[in-house]
Amino acid sequence: MARTRSTNKGDRAQIMARPDRLVYEIVKEECAERGIPMGQYVADVLAIHTGHPELVRELNKPKEPKEELPLAM
Repeated sequence: MARTRSTNKGDRAQIMARPDRLVYEIVKEECAERGIPMGQYVADVLAIHTGHPELVRELNKPKEPKEELPLAM
């Protein structure tokens, strides 16, 4: 059963999920590459999946570039 609460992001409900480890690792890596919390990533994916792209907060933004160390000369 989903719990609901009002946050600074609006009226939210909480869902507990236990995805397969493979799915979890892919989502974890994607979140790290994008620099966004896993909960927001999953919320955005669900918003897109249910036909509410107007509720997407972070997936509309481009991925953050990976920082690379400069090559030694």
